[in-house]
Amino acid sequence: MKHTKGEWKWINQTTQGGDYYKVTGETVSVCNITTRDSKQAEANAKLIASAPELLEACQYVFEMCDKLIMPNETDLKNASRILISVINKATL
Repeated sequence: MKHTKGEWKWINQTTQGGDYYKVTGETVSVCNITTRDSKQAEANAKLIASAPELLEACQYVFEMCDKLIMPNETDLKNASRILISVINKATL
């Protein structure tokens, strides 16, 4: 099974019933998040929206480690840059 392709984004939605967060792909809604704690809901939305990039980063690091006995400095910098980018997206 494949996940929804493309970049996922999170948005804050306000309705008469209150606020909720929505995570969407390019063409479909991935999920809606509601909770009484809006900060927690926002953190969850960010983490879920980052899932495709987190998966891609993990796959990249795995492939690099799998094929290289001793990664060179450029490979390590690229891996670090990719990982910190998606970690920040999920947590900031």
